[in-house]
Amino acid sequence: LARAGLNVCAMASRYGNNDSTLAVEKVCVDLGAVIKHLKTVLSYAKVVLVGWSGGGGLAALYQSLAEHPPEDCRTPSGEEVALKDLPPADGVALLAAHAGRARIFSEWIDPAVTNEDDPGADRDPTVDIFSPTAPKPPFSAEFVARYRSAQRARVRRITAWVKDRLQQLEHEASEAGSDWRRCRRDATFMVPCTQADIARLDTTIDPSDRSEDTLETLAQENHSPVGLARFTTLRSWLSQWSLDDSRADAVSALRRVSVPVLVLANSADHLVPPAHAREMYAAITHSRKQLHTVKGATHYYLGQRRELKEAVETCRSWLCAEGLLPLAQPREGATSSSEIATLSLEDLQVFTAPRLATRLDLRGVNHLALVSSDMARTTRFVCEKLGMPLVKTIELAGGAGQHFFF
Repeated sequence: LARAGLNVCAMASRYGNNDSTLAVEKVCVDLGAVIKHLKTVLSYAKVVLVGWSGGGGLAALYQSLAEHPPEDCRTPSGEEVALKDLPPADGVALLAAHAGRARIFSEWIDPAVTNEDDPGADRDPTVDIFSPTAPKPPFSAEFVARYRSAQRARVRRITAWVKDRLQQLEHEASEAGSDWRRCRRDATFMVPCTQADIARLDTTIDPSDRSEDTLETLAQENHSPVGLARFTTLRSWLSQWSLDDSRADAVSALRRVSVPVLVLANSADHLVPPAHAREMYAAITHSRKQLHTVKGATHYYLGQRRELKEAVETCRSWLCAEGLLPLAQPREGATSSSEIATLSLEDLQVFTAPRLATRLDLRGVNHLALVSSDMARTTRFVCEKLGMPLVKTIELAGGAGQHFFF
């Protein structure tokens, strides 16, 4: 998107690419701070939330909270979070996105685990796809239903244990007095075997153009030391992974979103089920929505320049159609490229101060060439927002324009 000429701002939350203690409600606060900065400091008129892969549930949740501030501003574990004054975005684009972490997790987790401390012991043979006696794909509808039900049951057993453990910690803290060892507010734990989605073995389940994985590949992922939700805390589990407690579910959130929404799916995506895109699209109650599937595209577009180009062009055409791309609709009063006004020395004098209120800490020399239909506005942005003073201008012969040096 950035290489196609769109202004893209990628943000990192307070958790620094470590989701083991993450609370989605707090990430929404961080996202709100970025949107506010883009609009009030950098003067962007339109901001569109783009949720890719796992960001889909977060983007949908954020917009629903911004449009409809909740009465209960707490995380599922009871922590107060400032969710009342989140600035809404002007559009939402969900790209190769699943509907939410808790939802996708309930479709990936290994349902055969009955002992969380020893996942190899006492496995449920009726849903153990890694057993030598397990059925082979394509799986029967009865087996798929039993498998999915057992997955949800395991998630809920863990959630029940998490809530009991939190209550225990809170009780210990209330009686701890000055004993810091008993004043813990949270605790870490490990969730083994979380990579066992049978749809990766059987492409007749929610059919698409994806390729089948081997049982050996899935087994290596499932029993490895790393994986989805492998390391987490009690409070983070309830916010991110609990099927009945996590807020970050796009299907639920999109019912309360009024801005334009683009749902873009990849037909050969082996990680995101096509049903998620259909359900998210169906959940949107207004008509300013678009569902587009990129034929043959995988999750990461590796080696797929044509498919990636189609995805980018779909985003751009949607932005233009919804009036979300400033270049698609000239600003009121803006000059055309053939009517570029020349700025006088008086106009430019204010920008020549050796020290401006805002100033970048420049560590090198860079050359950036810009062609603008509104150089006055561009100059204000470079000087006032980026803090780079104007040092020289050159009038081009024949009234062809001006060169500016900052």
